[in-house]
Amino acid sequence: MSEFNIKAKAKINLSLDIISKRENGYHNLKMIMHTVNLCDNIIINETKDNKFLLKTNLSYLPNDSRNILYKTYIDFYNYTGLKAQGFNIFLDKKIPVCAGLGGGSSDAAAFLKFLNEYSGNILEEKELLGIGEKIGADVPFCIMGGTCLAEGIGEKLTKLDPLPDCHIVIAKPQNKGLSTKAIFSMVNIDEIKYHPDTSGIIKALKEKDLYSITKRMYNVLEDYSKNESSDIILYKEKFMEFGACGSLMSGSGNAVFGIFDNYKKAELAKEQFKKYTNLVYLV
Repeated sequence: MSEFNIKAKAKINLSLDIISKRENGYHNLKMIMHTVNLCDNIIINETKDNKFLLKTNLSYLPNDSRNILYKTYIDFYNYTGLKAQGFNIFLDKKIPVCAGLGGGSSDAAAFLKFLNEYSGNILEEKELLGIGEKIGADVPFCIMGGTCLAEGIGEKLTKLDPLPDCHIVIAKPQNKGLSTKAIFSMVNIDEIKYHPDTSGIIKALKEKDLYSITKRMYNVLEDYSKNESSDIILYKEKFMEFGACGSLMSGSGNAVFGIFDNYKKAELAKEQFKKYTNLVYLV
């Protein structure tokens, strides 16, 4: 029986804006997302039966129907009508959870793409995106990858010019993570005073102007998340102190990243951040 090793890449938000609230409680968003080279490893072994077995390197992660990989498996085979292939899976989590880095969504996206390839690429990307949207709002972006404008709840994607050459350091406080649902429940759209210059960032991406991009980065959720995790503000200040061109909280937090134009500065910042957290990554 064959073994497959796939990588699921994290994402960061270069901007996050809330446009309106839907009747179902979800929010219409406008955000720019970018794939980074911080990965979970998913090791997949075929089995002779049609059972789905999952183990992880983190004891607190569910390994049953509550896990997003299980939902992905069920949704793929329900959609395609194919006979389910059995898999024995080990999920090696490297992307911090409850951090705003899309770890669960990236796992689902990578596994969904694997299932499609394993089955002979029977689905086009549009169909994969449709399945992904039902699994989670960030899954479509994680399927597409790169740098994208995401609208709606995150499912309406427009490819953008890539982020210019740079070095990104991500730091997450060790004390706690943040619940996306809980953070969004705090949002009062009428209270939002500032919004990111999304069109300005898109223009700067096209012009490959890193400094203009970082100057315009903004995340409206920071005002809510910082009240639940005070390290967010500290980390942003430290990134700038350590020489970053710009710093921002990703998603609903509480991971914070800094963008550097120089590898040595980024490497030094990573080392300096170890005073504050072990969850620091140079990507």
